[in-house]
Amino acid sequence: MTDHNALVVFQDKKIRRVWHNNEWHFSVIDVVSALEASTIPKRYWSDLKAKLAEEGFEPYDKIVQLKLPAEDGKLRETDCANTKSMFRIIQSIPSQKAEPFKQWLAQVGYERVEEIQNPELAQARMKELYKAKGYSDDWIEKRVRGIAVRQELTDEWKKRGVKENREYAILTNEISKATFGQTVEEYKELKGLKKENLRDHMDDLELIFTMLGEASTTKITKGKNAQGFVQSKDAARKGGKIAGEARRKLEIESGERVVTSENYLDEPEVQKRRKMNQTLKKLGKEELYSLLLELSSLNKENADFLRLKLEKNPEDAIAYYKKKLKNILWSERINLREARKVISDFKRISKDPEHFLELMTFYVETGVKLGEEYGDMYEAFYSSMESMFEQIVKTLNDNKKLIPRFRTRIDSIIERSCEGWGHKDTLEEIYEELRTGGKQ
Repeated sequence: MTDHNALVVFQDKKIRRVWHNNEWHFSVIDVVSALEASTIPKRYWSDLKAKLAEEGFEPYDKIVQLKLPAEDGKLRETDCANTKSMFRIIQSIPSQKAEPFKQWLAQVGYERVEEIQNPELAQARMKELYKAKGYSDDWIEKRVRGIAVRQELTDEWKKRGVKENREYAILTNEISKATFGQTVEEYKELKGLKKENLRDHMDDLELIFTMLGEASTTKITKGKNAQGFVQSKDAARKGGKIAGEARRKLEIESGERVVTSENYLDEPEVQKRRKMNQTLKKLGKEELYSLLLELSSLNKENADFLRLKLEKNPEDAIAYYKKKLKNILWSERINLREARKVISDFKRISKDPEHFLELMTFYVETGVKLGEEYGDMYEAFYSSMESMFEQIVKTLNDNKKLIPRFRTRIDSIIERSCEGWGHKDTLEEIYEELRTGGKQ
């Protein structure tokens, strides 16, 4: 079930629902709140259950407790009722909104039944939703096809004993790392996304390579008859690798990167930036000087950036950003996203690949030291190190003259890396690309 099916709205009031036993079940508390029967819906529902029992309606037979997302984002058991039982409950709630709510309830309950009977209708509604958001017909076709490819893959995982949610997420990250060189979270960070769906902000080529990675994984999973999480993880890496190799070949031939930071959120921002650039071009030297001074006085980050940018001393800049990385990675609570942002910020100061290779290598070396100091780390930590290592290898293959400069440090990373979570094996697989690239 897609996210937009799990939450519906009646007159600006959100109603949670879940598909259970081949029919919709709605949160009773949400319905009570939507009908504005009480300012304390939970208390009202507690009293109403007793009243319904007196009227011959047995709530304990008709009401089921199902897990729905609470305000804190966690799944919690909530009293839910199907459409038929919900109609009966509404009859006992004196509200001017009762009749329009019944009509609304009949409609949203029926839509899902229609979609089950006719899957093409579900696709048509999905296409209408994307079209209303401003997507092109060509993009929508690829997105809908991608959803079908994804569904086929998760169906295979489910049949083969892979656990939903956490293990699905890990396998998806394996495909993403092999296809695009970064995890889903890192990809979202690149595009400036938070809670938005990453695939809704991919362009045509990104969607195509996503489909290729997942379709290849499905094919390998079936062909190898992969069972359980470990074997499925191996299939995910291999499937993603096929898509990753195809992506890199296209990038070499076209001279353009497939992965971009573009998204549907950025368009208004691009327009704003253009206006700002036009305004800056109209400013005189004194006005620009005054503006730079004001920016540098706002916070230390701005001042340090301007100083390092203007001094054009890369050694000082590298030392400064290494110190920032060290402080973040060795803090009590490691913030990997913040650490990676340090490297992104540094690229605004220097475009020299040797300089940001230095920072990226330092990042992974620090990760190795953390493993040596604290022992086995966690999945997200190793995923971040692996994707950064892949960026190092790619940058070295694009700048082969720098390979001798970093070869010893790369070898040391491999030698000292942790063997848990398949981390060392993954690094060695990535390293093989450097060996191949170095010989060409």
